[in-house]
Amino acid sequence: MIESLINSFSDKYRWHYECQKDTCPTPEQDINSGLCDLFAEEVKKHYPQTIIHYDEDLDHCYCEIDGLFYDAENPKGVKSPELMVFLGDLSCI
Repeated sequence: MIESLINSFSDKYRWHYECQKDTCPTPEQDINSGLCDLFAEEVKKHYPQTIIHYDEDLDHCYCEIDGLFYDAENPKGVKSPELMVFLGDLSCI
């Protein structure tokens, strides 16, 4: 569903990753490492029914569409936020 947005978003914000000292090994982790709010807004532009959630503990935004939860690392959606992968192995934060 949102898989097609990841590459275009990543290309658009390439400068952001290049300015960071430690970049993540994947574009999906780069997005979730500081650009998750902007990515969630981009998803909402394409899917207006999107509900954007914010997890204070993780300082992370993610999307809910039709009962499934999405972000750059979970582009196929999962049934619960607890099932989401977040920053892979955390090596890039």
